[in-house]
Amino acid sequence: MRISTVFQTERIQNYIVSFLVLISMLFLAAQVNAQGLQINGKVVTEDDDSGLPGVSIMIKGTTVGSITDINGNYQINSPDQNGILVFSFIGMETQEVEIEGRQVINIVLAESTQALDEVIIVGYGTQKKANLSGAVNQVKLSSINSRPITNIAQGLQGLVPNLNIDMVGGEPGSSPSFNIRGFTSINGGTPFILIDGVPSTTEELNRLNPTDIETLSVLKDASSSAIYGARAAFGVILLTTKEGSKEGVNVDYNGSLSFGRPTVLPEPVKDPYFILSTQKEAARDWQELFNPSLQQLEYAKQRSEDPSLPSVIVDPNDPEKWFYAGNFDWYDFFLNDYATINENTMSVHGKSENVNYFFSGNYMNQNGLIKIAEDRYERLNLRSKMNYPAASSGVSKEG
Repeated sequence: MRISTVFQTERIQNYIVSFLVLISMLFLAAQVNAQGLQINGKVVTEDDDSGLPGVSIMIKGTTVGSITDINGNYQINSPDQNGILVFSFIGMETQEVEIEGRQVINIVLAESTQALDEVIIVGYGTQKKANLSGAVNQVKLSSINSRPITNIAQGLQGLVPNLNIDMVGGEPGSSPSFNIRGFTSINGGTPFILIDGVPSTTEELNRLNPTDIETLSVLKDASSSAIYGARAAFGVILLTTKEGSKEGVNVDYNGSLSFGRPTVLPEPVKDPYFILSTQKEAARDWQELFNPSLQQLEYAKQRSEDPSLPSVIVDPNDPEKWFYAGNFDWYDFFLNDYATINENTMSVHGKSENVNYFFSGNYMNQNGLIKIAEDRYERLNLRSKMNYPAASSGVSKEG
């Protein structure tokens, strides 16, 4: 009887051990499944099998990512065995690959032909970006035509690397300052500006209607600007204006009304006693420059406590002079709360088999912040551009 009891006890223990082992295996399998799938591979190009370093690999729809090492190898843990890998690299076509449970995925990236086929304006002609060796940036200005800007400089700020634009004053219609790649020389220097191949100044560029500009190129180094000679020592800014590009007669209108105001104005100090005592303390070592008397300080203190007292009285120290102890808001006296800019542009353009044309008119009225004087800038632009073939030689003329 005792032997039978021992056998039953051992059988129960075996059952318990088997159950615990089964539970452990299930837990381990669940943990492995929770970790997802580890994927390895290599990224190469069509022309080079040695590997492409720096390629970005992301699991689509997640924040999980990795990059290839110097040999083009990568390793990434995917939380989903049926996810999608996204491979991207500058100058290459982006690829999306389904994982489908695979642990090794090798990729061949192809060059992006769209960026290389872009036409860039350089010198006295155009060139494909793929064949371009100089430091040139081109901006398509269609994206800034809807902005309420008064000149092209305001729209270009921050768009072109190494093109520094400073608005040297707040006066309406003031011309900006252009600089390419920082300090030029002790004598200064500005870029060479050409509008449709015609040398121009910053003032002429400032008067140009921004919506009339089609493209802008900035030539930064000697190799790209050498064709213009010594005048291009500080870089070149090339602008081309719009021309008729659609069949038939097309009429466009663009109007805007915008408001501007100072972003930051310090809160003025209006307490006459505080102002006078602070000035006296500041001039302690130069009292001959500013040394208010006790009578002046006393009246300023009375005026601070009772604003109904006159702000201007006869100077206690000199009956022939006046003493001011007021709390007048000079910011409000000199400056408007806001300034308005009203601009209206209309253009008529089109093309046919023999001619393309673009006519535009622009009126801009910009009010300044100064309240006590005339502070306004008005601009009226009329521009026409027409291309047609000459009857005798068949070459194209531009007017």
